[in-house]
Amino acid sequence: MIIFQTAGCGCANGLKINAGILDRGSASATTFRTNDYIHRLNRTLQAEMRAVSAYASLLINPQEHANFALTAENHQLASRELIRLIVANRGIPEDHAGISLGLTRSLIRLCTLVPTRLTDKVSLSTLRRIEQGLVARYQKLLKMAPARDQEALLHLLAQTQQQNSALNRQR
Repeated sequence: MIIFQTAGCGCANGLKINAGILDRGSASATTFRTNDYIHRLNRTLQAEMRAVSAYASLLINPQEHANFALTAENHQLASRELIRLIVANRGIPEDHAGISLGLTRSLIRLCTLVPTRLTDKVSLSTLRRIEQGLVARYQKLLKMAPARDQEALLHLLAQTQQQNSALNRQR
C-alpha cells in the first residue's frame, strides 16, 4: 500500500490537494521495491551476510585463522553500510537470501572439523569465490549508483578487493 499526495490546479481559486492510497492490485505507480538499484543493493547485502557467516564458521580455531575475525567484522560493517544505503534510497533491507548457500556453509563447517591441507584449500577456495562474487557485485552497483552513493560503494569495493588479495596470498 502506498499513500500519496498530489497538488494540482483544480479550479480558478488556486491549488487543489488530493491524497489517496494505491493498492498493489490496482496500482500503476512504480514503487521503490521494484527499483533495480535497490534490488542489487539487497542482493549484495545478502552476499555480505553470507560472507560473515562463512568467516565466522572458520573461527573455531582462532590461532590458525586470526585474520578471519577481522575480515568477518569488515563484512559485518559492510552489511551495515549497505543497509544505510538501502534506507537512504528509500528501500527496505531484505534479510532473506534469494539463493540458499546451505551446502557451502555445511561444507565449510565440515572442513573445519577435519583440519588437513586439502580441507584448508577447499575452505580458502570457497572464501575466494565469495570475495570474487562480492567484487563483481560492487562493480555492477557502481555502474548504476547515484552520485551520492559512489564514494561509499568505492570504499566497499576497495575493502573487498583487499580481502580478496589477502586470501590469494594464502596458500
